[in-house]
Amino acid sequence: MTIKKKIVSIFLLLLSSGLFPFSFITISKIKTEAIANLQDQSKIYAYIFSKAIVNSLFMNGGDIDATAVDTKELMSIFSPLREYGLAQADVIFLSANQSKNGTVINKNFLQQENPSYGLPKSKLSNSEIRELLYFDGSFRERGDEKKFFEFIKSAGLTGKAPLCLVRFTIDKDIALKNVERLKKYLFLSSSIILILSIALAFFLGGFISKPIISLTEKAERLKNGQYSARAEISSKDEIGELAATFNNMAEIIEEKIAELEKANIELQELDRLKDEFLANTSHELKTPVHGILGLTESLLDGTFGELNEKSKHILSMIAKSSRRLASLVNDILDFSKLKNNDVDLSIRDLDLSSVAEAVVTILHPLAKEKEIDLLNKIPSGVFVKADESRLEQILINLVGNAIKFTNKGFVHLESSTSDDRIIVSIIDTGTGIPEEKQQKIFESFFQADGSETRGYSGIGLGLAITKKLVNLHGGELWFKTKVGEGTVFHFSIPVGKPQADSSYSINKTRKNFYDTDSTPVINVPSRSLTGAKILVVDDEPINLQILLNQLSKNNYNVKVATNGKDALEAIEKNEEFDLILLDVMMPEISGFEVCKRIREKFSPHELPVVLLTAKNTREDIITGLSLGANDYITKPFDREELLARVKNYIALKKAAEEQKRFLILKQELEIAKSIQLTILPEKLPSIEKLTINAKYEPMMEIGGDFYDFIVLDEKRIGVLIADVTGHGVSAALIASMIKVALHMSYKFADNPAMMLTNLNSSLHDHIYGRFITALYIFINTEEMTLTFSNAAHWPFYIHNRESNKITEHTVRGRLIGLNSDGNFQNSTVRLNNHDRIIIFTDGIIEERNFEGNSLGETNFVEIIKAAATKKPARLVDDIFLKLYDWSSSANKESLEDDATLIVIDVNL
Repeated sequence: MTIKKKIVSIFLLLLSSGLFPFSFITISKIKTEAIANLQDQSKIYAYIFSKAIVNSLFMNGGDIDATAVDTKELMSIFSPLREYGLAQADVIFLSANQSKNGTVINKNFLQQENPSYGLPKSKLSNSEIRELLYFDGSFRERGDEKKFFEFIKSAGLTGKAPLCLVRFTIDKDIALKNVERLKKYLFLSSSIILILSIALAFFLGGFISKPIISLTEKAERLKNGQYSARAEISSKDEIGELAATFNNMAEIIEEKIAELEKANIELQELDRLKDEFLANTSHELKTPVHGILGLTESLLDGTFGELNEKSKHILSMIAKSSRRLASLVNDILDFSKLKNNDVDLSIRDLDLSSVAEAVVTILHPLAKEKEIDLLNKIPSGVFVKADESRLEQILINLVGNAIKFTNKGFVHLESSTSDDRIIVSIIDTGTGIPEEKQQKIFESFFQADGSETRGYSGIGLGLAITKKLVNLHGGELWFKTKVGEGTVFHFSIPVGKPQADSSYSINKTRKNFYDTDSTPVINVPSRSLTGAKILVVDDEPINLQILLNQLSKNNYNVKVATNGKDALEAIEKNEEFDLILLDVMMPEISGFEVCKRIREKFSPHELPVVLLTAKNTREDIITGLSLGANDYITKPFDREELLARVKNYIALKKAAEEQKRFLILKQELEIAKSIQLTILPEKLPSIEKLTINAKYEPMMEIGGDFYDFIVLDEKRIGVLIADVTGHGVSAALIASMIKVALHMSYKFADNPAMMLTNLNSSLHDHIYGRFITALYIFINTEEMTLTFSNAAHWPFYIHNRESNKITEHTVRGRLIGLNSDGNFQNSTVRLNNHDRIIIFTDGIIEERNFEGNSLGETNFVEIIKAAATKKPARLVDDIFLKLYDWSSSANKESLEDDATLIVIDVNL
């Protein structure tokens, strides 16, 4: 809580603790005193009134009736008291005469109807009188929510039975209204005082806390690195002295920080120049190393003919030396990356024993050469969270060092568990590490054996790299050693979760560390990819030769370019390449620029580009990929990796071409679908005595079914259903032509044969060898007739739902478009109440199931009969549910053919 808020809170707490309790106590005391005064007055008025009633009785000789008249006159004198809460005055006469005993005389001063405080009768019973006598001389609360209180006083001769009872009823709300007014005024005054006090507290709090807050803000800015921040000195009190002291401290800090930053910049620049020189030199070394290794492997593979055994041995030694040199270069590059935090880990759960076994297999020849027992004692099922390649690198560095410094004995790999970490131990019986060198063992470029006659190779980066890699995994690396007896290196790594597939491949890693004198098997591209045309772009003739050798040997058609300009010219000549292998570092036009220009014309799927680079820094990779490259391969590249990526990207291009063809077909179907949605009726017509429902389901996305209505008036309608042979855009276009021809033949709406004849003559010369089956019916509900004509379409059914009998109706007619003379005929049937007309296309009858059986007319008729009592819409749904259920057993997502169904019920 801020100082300002604390001041305001304390001020409000003090004010509230005094002001509000005082108000409540004051109001309570005034209210209590007002009620006490009111009760005292009521007693006095009741005593006087009761005496006056007794005197009146004596004056009237005990006559109660006469006294009642006097009593009413006496009550009038109390009228002014209603302003002070008098609600009602009552007199109850007491007499030995039971006819007069309990007579009630009352007066209501507030003029309220049916007051809740009044006596219910003009005469009281003896029990009611006894109840009032029980409260003689006392007050009691009455009415809803005890809103009223009353005082009862008896009167009579001394020592004799009372002659009457007097009751005064007081309304509390009226009696205490002045107290309530005072209460509201007091609370309003308290609220105003409180609001003014809050405003004053905020003002005082801000005035007091402002310099402190300002000083705090300056201190925060100073903490965040804004060393020029200074506090304002606005007073000469203790806060002013504190601000002055703060400013002196800030000036000293700013001066010291400036000195440190200047020195740090100089050191960083020197370190950057060193790292840049080291990295650039290593990158430049990779190109000739790659060339030597690539050409040597090409010769060993027999690219230029078979070699004798002596030549193969010499070439194998050259390849082995090249790999060793490549490994040293990679160490330097790894060190540079780790130093610049440019290493990304791909963490996953790994079987530690499998990785260790792979490392043991790789380094086994080195141990065997020195007759050292190299053994993996890590049990299977120990899982760790690590980057696969980097964990392998850690183990190879540590086990390789152990073998290097061990002349006899053994090198063992073991593991143990500690909390959520796995401790991996590499134990050797080697020379041990001298005490004076133990503190520097993890420093860069430090060598345990630095003598001129040292017997171990290396540049002193292995352990430095290993330690950084272990740290990146969230672990620690340490060792125990004794000179002459051996060393144990331990490192910790997070525990992983067991995985079902814990297999681990060592083929790629093995050849990078030890020459096995065996040629790895090359994955030969599939026949569909052989002969693919590849453009290789590199300004280094050796690199071009290596790529040409490796790709040509695998039946690829290779074209080379020595610079970016030649590459762009080859592409501009519209030579169709399936893949481009592009070097990044080239004179005049870099590989990045070439890639950028390629992407201006071709998408990554149309023409894949794989960058070849000796610089595999994160920035270079991001730059290449952002300019449109599909992938990158680091020099010197692995032959199997190169061929695998070439194969994959050529396959990707072929797949993209297939996808493009598919999209063109899909676009064509979308056009057909748009046409179909346009020509089908938007809504079903409304005809007197008929209930109509229709549904169309296309094959896949679109087909050639069509239906439409011609409404002449509210009692006459024509219905056309047609099926165009074929599917797709052409079928949809013909369906749209049917719609146009139908509405142009409107004058034949009541003559089905003439309607089909006119449709045939209109479409015959325009449907390009396609044919149409069609059925047209005309219904007249006034005459209760159905006239129809058929053009080689399926018959329609009339289902009499009362008898549950179905009749089939058709007439002979030729396909529309078969010839210019259709020769169509009319036929008329009578319609009865509850008749159901079913019109459909062949897609419903001919839909097949998994066994190849069609739905057929029998099943179709059974469905219709089973739904005799259902509405047309429900029948349509039942038929299509059955259709999809029948078809789903064949594992299809859509129907084999278009399906259209129209159901019309006759209801008189």
